[in-house]
Amino acid sequence: PDSATLTVFNMFRAVGGLGVGLCSIASPMYIAEVAPPAKRGGLGLMYQLAIVVGHIAAPAIGYGIVVLLPPSDGPAAIAWQQPWRWMFASETVCVLLFVIFVFRLPRSPRWLAEKGRYDEAFDVLAKIGGAEYAARELAAIRASLAQETGGWSELFAPGMRYALLIGILLALFNNWTGWSVIGGYIPMLFEMSGLEDRARAILQFAVTYGFMGLMTLVSLVLMDRVGRRPLWLFASLLMAAITAATGLVFHFHVTGLAVLLV
Repeated sequence: PDSATLTVFNMFRAVGGLGVGLCSIASPMYIAEVAPPAKRGGLGLMYQLAIVVGHIAAPAIGYGIVVLLPPSDGPAAIAWQQPWRWMFASETVCVLLFVIFVFRLPRSPRWLAEKGRYDEAFDVLAKIGGAEYAARELAAIRASLAQETGGWSELFAPGMRYALLIGILLALFNNWTGWSVIGGYIPMLFEMSGLEDRARAILQFAVTYGFMGLMTLVSLVLMDRVGRRPLWLFASLLMAAITAATGLVFHFHVTGLAVLLV
């Protein structure tokens, strides 16, 4: 591709990344605000499950496109038959559905209460857990808002600095390690294992995310029973071991079935 094509591609890649980033922050925050405490962990993981389902569906759809459309490369390529164009076009269906559902979401009860729209906040909470739950939660929200004072300087107060640092580090390392790292190397790992067919590689990509979806379902069951901290500690240790094993695979140029096992 020429430089102009790459510029346009990178520009829209950045715009798409910004949109995904904003949604990935807003979605779990919204779930945490509206979900009842007893179901907050499970509903939070439903967000992760939705991401995994999307990761499985995307390569599966890509596999179907590659299989159904004939190869169309080189100077004689027909634009509308190029599989990568259909892969990008298929995204718009899910994006439009997402936008439609977002417009149907009620406003956050806390935001409504902050704006003095208590009746609307009560109605939203009542739909979630009933009138008794709504009255209790709205009273807690109003009490919390009444105690909120100060500004940004409070983030650096002695009691808050450590919590702020932990939150920032968790967000940083969560995106710097584990699946965020391994996911980018999946095509290369499949190539090192001896899988060269492009269509099969895409299908194997979907299978890989299928295992991730299975573990997400396990986490859904365990989250509100075992607790977030024990699961996080166990998953972090396991993530460190797998990442180290993957590093050794690259370092020693391991090939074959061992790559897929790792």
